[in-house]
Amino acid sequence: MFSESPKNLSLLKGDSVEDTADQMFALQGVKSLIVTNGIYMEPADLVVPTTLAGFEFSLDTKCRLEPHHRREDSILFIGVNSDVSLQAIIDAKIKTQNLNPEEAHALKEKAASQTQYDRANRVAVPLALNNPKCRVVVAFYDALTPNSLYEAFNLKHVNLDILFKFGFGGISQGVIEGSENFMTVYSFPFPNDARALCHDITRRPEGDEVKGPPITLVKLTEPVEPSRLIRTPYMTPSNKLCFEVEDDRLSDFVATATERAAFGKEGDAAAAEKNESRDKQQLPLSPKGPKATA
Repeated sequence: MFSESPKNLSLLKGDSVEDTADQMFALQGVKSLIVTNGIYMEPADLVVPTTLAGFEFSLDTKCRLEPHHRREDSILFIGVNSDVSLQAIIDAKIKTQNLNPEEAHALKEKAASQTQYDRANRVAVPLALNNPKCRVVVAFYDALTPNSLYEAFNLKHVNLDILFKFGFGGISQGVIEGSENFMTVYSFPFPNDARALCHDITRRPEGDEVKGPPITLVKLTEPVEPSRLIRTPYMTPSNKLCFEVEDDRLSDFVATATERAAFGKEGDAAAAEKNESRDKQQLPLSPKGPKATA
């Protein structure tokens, strides 16, 4: 149970994307930014492992390619669709998929049952706990996509280093919005090959020019080259982590020794089999909390 906010977790509260960009620039200094964004409406056991694995791979790769770069030299940023943004996405989803009244009602009820702070904390708190030496920053955006936020960051000369997304960037998947603002972009398929909620809303029109750096597709369920001694996957097909976590409260998200063996990998049973509830977390990010400070 997460009883308090990690000290390395900050929430930006800009009244506009420009204001948020100013706050991000003041926080960042010379540090690089590793970024993802999403809705995070699904349960923790679905969204936390992918979020942790995406940042872990990005940090490992950054440090491997730039040996003098330390993990703490990067700020980990999560952009979260605000409640306003989520409502617009649901309206678009209902329209594009021609959902019947029952399906539309179920989707609206699911969204209404949690606030933007609930959704943000679902992924930001575990990320901060797993990266205690890194600063983790969250910001909400009201637009359908994070494009205007990333463009504002770019105009303020925020060092937009790496962007990654799960379930976007493939041939039949949606666009990785805002990728043209980054130096490196990774696309990770979901372990179960699921599709993101917005995949049919942000699909790139045929013939539309692809802007920005080339998108690198990486399957984290297959052995990849990290800054480790051996090549190992970052995740199992059942959406569990194949690396050790920094906080025992995250051990539910790690594959057990049995699960790793079934996947063809050995594991550390002592860390993997600890079982602590995540469903009754106290949520440290709140609308009444202070603005982030440098």
